[in-house]
Amino acid sequence: MINLKDFIYAADDLLTAEECDFIINDFGKGHVYNEHCFETNVTEIRFSTVDITSLVPNTEAFDLAHNATNNMIYQYSEYLKDLEIVWVDRMMCDLTYSHNYRLMKYSEGQSIHDHVDKFWNIFGSATLALNDEYEGGLFRFFKGKHQVRTKKGQGMIFPAANYFVHGVAPITKGTRWSVNSFLGAEECVSEDNQKDYGTDFWYHEACRPYNDKIKEENIKFDTKNGPGAGY
Repeated sequence: MINLKDFIYAADDLLTAEECDFIINDFGKGHVYNEHCFETNVTEIRFSTVDITSLVPNTEAFDLAHNATNNMIYQYSEYLKDLEIVWVDRMMCDLTYSHNYRLMKYSEGQSIHDHVDKFWNIFGSATLALNDEYEGGLFRFFKGKHQVRTKKGQGMIFPAANYFVHGVAPITKGTRWSVNSFLGAEECVSEDNQKDYGTDFWYHEACRPYNDKIKEENIKFDTKNGPGAGY
């Protein structure tokens, strides 16, 4: 029997300790902000308390985060093939772009309330753990029924669906650092990123074979049966 936890995949050693520290040093070079989303337990929009800086394209920190996320997506695709229960080709097409790379700093007492990442153009969520020298700060899934402590340099990826309720428990000691991005169609790239940089920087090469396969099959079908007949 398949469990929802089977769709949460952890990838080890995506970043070295030195690379994690290098990314952390990028915090504060740009605008620091907070975000808001629905708190699923009460269906109210609330601000999270974590402090966030967006990584900027054409910088080493951005490239490290992007390459690590791309590597994790590739590993996830191979893992899903082994599960033999999902349409991997289509699922990977839906993870082709990251919306943004958010460098997230959780100081003592800071957290993210339970929420889901699902939106019409978002189908997955990817996190890179940049340190593990803190207390508290566990990743909570399914309203706390499944908890995960990530290791420095490790990544975690999972679907963005209404049944993947998750959050981060308050930090009780130290500071928790991570990089997060939502994964989806090209339209998921944030409006500011599209305006300032386009979308190519957020494209994941790990998804190209699946996009090419779907596109080729659509072309073959349309050639035989006429436009509009394919997926």
